[in-house]
Amino acid sequence: LSEIVVINACSSTSLTYHSSNPPDQTISWSGGTGSDDGIGVFYKPPVYPVTITSLEYYIMGTSADGFDAVIYANDAPFGAPGTILSTTSVPFASVVAGNWNVVNLLTPVTIDSAGFYVVWYQTGPTISIGLETAFPFSRNNYEILDGSWSEYRVNEDQDAAIRVNIIPPGLDNSTSV
Repeated sequence: LSEIVVINACSSTSLTYHSSNPPDQTISWSGGTGSDDGIGVFYKPPVYPVTITSLEYYIMGTSADGFDAVIYANDAPFGAPGTILSTTSVPFASVVAGNWNVVNLLTPVTIDSAGFYVVWYQTGPTISIGLETAFPFSRNNYEILDGSWSEYRVNEDQDAAIRVNIIPPGLDNSTSV
């Protein structure tokens, strides 16, 4: 079974593997004390160039921790995450649990070719991100533990609740990154 999603190339839109339903699972890593534990999602835009204006993360629970929102180019060997294109820290006072948290980029990021990774790094043990268990699954999720990346252990059953808001070609005049 496959799912095809069509985007309107004439207006801003979101790239996501998540449906409009709220997440039904959650994940965080034991310890989760800095920029080395989290979950990432690989995206390959349907057209080029696209400009990333903001990211969205569905945060399930937090009491005293924020998170870091990071975009990586897939320019390392074998298409792995390489160059950091954007990093934004979201303090716990700005996090809204049980909702999509929008992270506006100070400088939009333009993707001219290939794909990119969007990462949620937890900055403490009390925050978690939502997961969806509705079929079909992207199998484009990665877990990051102590800075090491690997395919997410339940890629066959879950997608991280991360969205990327883009402006397609012809609607933006920014410089490429």
